[in-house]
Amino acid sequence: MKKWIVLGTSLLIAGGTAIGVASAEKSSPIIAYESAIVLEKGVEESEGKWLNNHEVTSQITEDQAVAIALDLLPGRVKEVELDSDDGRLLYEIEIKFEGNDYDLEIDAFTGEIVEIDDNLLQTPIAKDVKVNIEEARNIALTYIGSGSIDDIELEVKKGRYVYEVEIEDATGDDDVDVYIDANTGEVIGVDWD
Repeated sequence: MKKWIVLGTSLLIAGGTAIGVASAEKSSPIIAYESAIVLEKGVEESEGKWLNNHEVTSQITEDQAVAIALDLLPGRVKEVELDSDDGRLLYEIEIKFEGNDYDLEIDAFTGEIVEIDDNLLQTPIAKDVKVNIEEARNIALTYIGSGSIDDIELEVKKGRYVYEVEIEDATGDDDVDVYIDANTGEVIGVDWD
């Protein structure tokens, strides 16, 4: 008999807790606070579904993504994969161009080239940016003050063409990477190793 009383009491407590939690969630100020954070970051409210910060109306096809990649680097497509990175749906396309492999990430809804984490200096793209390699070197050395350049690469980061200039400081103790917008010459980041 005691077992039934304990079991019944436990069920009533558990049920009451579940009802209390359910009703608390409906009026919780935390939910409103999270909405405010999302709105503050620039995500607009809509009755439609949002992905990649765009209303989902249509996703580009794999063929369209490949065409975008080949328009930039007319080589041989080795691999295509649809993947999600931090909630952003991307086509990851590997292209062999003039003996080198390039990995491109293309937004699956906008067709924007988001990332190319390979050196583009030996491609036609290097001729299309407004800041040439010598200007990028000078900007980086002027920004840091002194040192010697170990390496320089042209890449695409977050949709921007960027020079990554690796500099060894004058003491030889530290390396620093200076990121320069390849179209404006603006220093957009510095990473001390």
